[in-house]
Amino acid sequence: MNTPRIAAVADHTKMFLGMIEKFRYQHNLYEVFRDWTELAAAEVHQLPYHAGVYAKDAAFEAVEAQYMQVAKKYERADFGIFAELLGITRLALATKHQDFLGQCYMRLEINNMRAGQYFTPYEVSLLVTRMCLEKIEPVIEENGGWFTLQEPACGSGGMVIAAAQILEERRIGSGTMYFDATDIDRLCSNMTYIQAGLLGLTGVVWHGNTLSMEMQSHRFTPAARLHSSRTNEMMASTKTDGRPPHKRKVDLSQPLLQSPLLEMQV
Repeated sequence: MNTPRIAAVADHTKMFLGMIEKFRYQHNLYEVFRDWTELAAAEVHQLPYHAGVYAKDAAFEAVEAQYMQVAKKYERADFGIFAELLGITRLALATKHQDFLGQCYMRLEINNMRAGQYFTPYEVSLLVTRMCLEKIEPVIEENGGWFTLQEPACGSGGMVIAAAQILEERRIGSGTMYFDATDIDRLCSNMTYIQAGLLGLTGVVWHGNTLSMEMQSHRFTPAARLHSSRTNEMMASTKTDGRPPHKRKVDLSQPLLQSPLLEMQV
């Protein structure tokens, strides 16, 4: 009697770490990880263009220029590894909701220890978010079918991802959430943008200081830009009292005419 084979579950974290370790003897791993997040965030932003949904425009060219500025530091062969890293990330997030990049970053032990940088374990984020969203249905109904999740120190986006998981589990759907995430560390804002973008979540990621409200740049996820009128409605339906003008509402009626890495006037 033949015993059916059971396919092994891929260890995406091990795969990711194994790929990036190939840079260890040529580059500083922190710099490689930081640069990869810049390149990957640009790739995620350009998805609607590469899919043929939008014609290439000034915003596309601006992101391409930023991409090339980082890319020139690496050899041609390195980009095969970078592509593998993004593919592994996509597969990991498709397998289950998780803070995949935050976990990989901590496992590499390249986090900024001097700044006290430590990412909340995903299980803890899930527990806290589950309590916060316990009575979210009345809020969604009151706001016209959606709600906004504010994350003032988003790290790698664990709380945003956890919220999406909980909404899916409760069959509410992550499409009812508009998230507004901020982090003072550009690397962190990149990780959040990559993961939220690949998960198809609607929202904006800011690189800036939540305490002083000084924002350096922002990027809307592909889902937010593809459905700009709905995104505007979601932003407009949410209370914004006490927030600075540049974080209250951004016109997305023509989302790709403005730079996705727009410098903010503070």
